[in-house]
Amino acid sequence: MKKLLLILPLLFWIGCEDESEESFSLVDEWVECAWLSLDYVYEDGTTRTYDYIWDGLSMDRYKDGSLYDSRLYNNYGRYLYRGDVDGNKYYYEYDDGWKTTRNITIDAYGDTTDDNSTYTWDGLTVTFNYNGELVTIIHNSYGRFLLLTNTDSTGQESSRGEYTYKEDGRRMLDYKYYQDNELIQQNIYEWDGNVYESTYYSDGEMNGKRIGEINKYGEEVKREYYTCEGEDNCTLYYSMEAEYDCDYFDPIPN
Repeated sequence: MKKLLLILPLLFWIGCEDESEESFSLVDEWVECAWLSLDYVYEDGTTRTYDYIWDGLSMDRYKDGSLYDSRLYNNYGRYLYRGDVDGNKYYYEYDDGWKTTRNITIDAYGDTTDDNSTYTWDGLTVTFNYNGELVTIIHNSYGRFLLLTNTDSTGQESSRGEYTYKEDGRRMLDYKYYQDNELIQQNIYEWDGNVYESTYYSDGEMNGKRIGEINKYGEEVKREYYTCEGEDNCTLYYSMEAEYDCDYFDPIPN
C-alpha cells in the first residue's frame, strides 16, 4: 500500500504535465498576424513602444509616438513596400503570396542600391545571390527555415544554420549556427504548452536566456530576455509584450 501511495502522486504529476502540454495546440492554418502594438521595458527603466496604425493593407508604424516607417502588404501579410522616415524605400515581389522573387532598394537620393531578382524556387527551397555568396534556404510548409547555407565563389560552404521544431512545425526546439563547419551558436528550447524557455550558447558557453509565450498562431506575445555569464549568472535585459489582430490577413495556402 505504501508503494502505491508513493506512485500515485507521481502518476498524477505526469498526468498534469501531459494535460498541460496537450491543452495547447496551434491552428493548422498558416496565418500571419497583423501587429497592433509592441512594448519593451529595459532593465534600466527605459521603455520603447511601437504602435501600428492600419488602413486596409497600408500600415504606419510609430516608434515612441513618431512615425518610423510606412508599409503596404499583400492580403497574406507579406509587405510589398516599406518606406523609412530617412527616405530609403524597399520593394518586394512574391510568388504564391510569400515566396520572394525580387527585392529592390532605393536610397534617400533616389538611387537604386540593390535590385535582386536571382531568387530561384524549387518547391520549398530557394537559392539566391547575396554579397557575393550563394544562399540556399529550405523551408517547411509554414515558411519556417529548416536549413540555411552560404556558399562562397569557390563552392565552399562558409556558414550554415540548422533549425528543428516540434511536430507542429512552428515551436522551435533547436537552432545551430556553424562557420567553416565549426559550431558557433546553439539555442535550445524547452516547451510547456505555449510557454517556452530558451538557452543560448556561444562557443559552448551559456550567454543568454529567453522565456516567452506564444498565441495559437505561433506569434510571440510575451518575452523576457536575459544576458548570462554562465548558467547561474543571468541578468534581465528587457521584457516585451505584443498585441496582434490574427483575423486581418488571409491564410497562406500550404
